[in-house]
Amino acid sequence: MDEPKTVYLVTTGSYSDYDVVAVFDDKELADEFRQRFNYLGNDLEEYALNPAVQELRAGKVVWEVDIAHDGTVARVARSSSRWIGSMEAHILGYDHDANEWAWWWKDTKSYGCLNVQCWARDEEHAIKIANEQRAIWLANGKWPELPSD
Repeated sequence: MDEPKTVYLVTTGSYSDYDVVAVFDDKELADEFRQRFNYLGNDLEEYALNPAVQELRAGKVVWEVDIAHDGTVARVARSSSRWIGSMEAHILGYDHDANEWAWWWKDTKSYGCLNVQCWARDEEHAIKIANEQRAIWLANGKWPELPSD
């Protein structure tokens, strides 16, 4: 299959004032447009054109699963398209950069769970994928111990 094409958006403003000014299929041309017409306040945004075609044709959607160390599913839900292109897994409530637990997560149902975003056919398939990710995290020793109270 061909590599997905990328489009480049020239934008202006932010939040309620945000606007797409122009869309290009060439990064240099988009940057030249930004400079010539003084749209330098915002970064050049890059997006895949026709993302996730294979997943869509296979009838899959994005799911998000929070799964505990012992395999208990704390939460499973269809997710938004914001995850397209950045499917990741991470421990909820743990800051890997600071190597510490975030206290504000402590009283949530998903505290210490592995959060997995994935393409799946249905809820059962999403849980299977999350369980596979859980096994990998456990095998690699990447899952930190919950702090004792």
